[in-house]
Amino acid sequence: MKPKADWAIDDGNRFGKLRVCLALFSFVIGTVTGLGDNLPISEPNFVDPALDGSAYTSNLFSPDTWTGGSTSTGSYGVADIAYFNSGYIPLGPDYGYINSSDTISQDLTTVDSDGTYLPNTIYTLSGYVGSPTSRGIGAGGSTAYVEILAGSTVLTDEALTDPGAGNWDTFSVSYTTGAVAPAGDIVILLGEENGSGQAEYTGISFTTDPAAAGVPDGTSTLSLLGISLIGLGALWRKLNLF
Repeated sequence: MKPKADWAIDDGNRFGKLRVCLALFSFVIGTVTGLGDNLPISEPNFVDPALDGSAYTSNLFSPDTWTGGSTSTGSYGVADIAYFNSGYIPLGPDYGYINSSDTISQDLTTVDSDGTYLPNTIYTLSGYVGSPTSRGIGAGGSTAYVEILAGSTVLTDEALTDPGAGNWDTFSVSYTTGAVAPAGDIVILLGEENGSGQAEYTGISFTTDPAAAGVPDGTSTLSLLGISLIGLGALWRKLNLF
């Protein structure tokens, strides 16, 4: 009989062998794919204590959260669900609003002292945008838009699709830094311009993912995963699991 290798697990302990393979597989998956991160946002759903479950605020947000451009921004409470089809508000009951041409912004250093940009990183701003039945986003030629900024410098901006009166839709906008990161605080901005419409926002998130040279793209990731699975299959057979 061929002698058993010193590192081999006892043949009777198949469960132990299986755990070895599963642990290696988990390690490979975590190493090959890599995961992004969520940057903290203060009051991403605009749940303002001043609303008390109803009413609305005019250019009034909780301290160290959002900053409105003027009195045509603020938070709406649950009393305004009648402005949306079936009373649906994603992640409700509250949401931020912008009338006509104005903005709501947040400097992420107010909630994270490390709120500055990193090199070779993908930053993604996403959330929900709503168009009330009272006067939708497109009223009078209005356009909803979002921006990602470094301090006061706009890195990217994008006009959002009007979801239609009484509806909500998701949005996602990304910016990729280069080898030298932009100087300035990370600032996110929600806006509406021109016309007389009203845009609503909620469920705001800001995430990061690596984009550095050497980080596998989709094709490379699949190739590495395939090679790793072949190696794990060989180890599986070596351990006599089938």
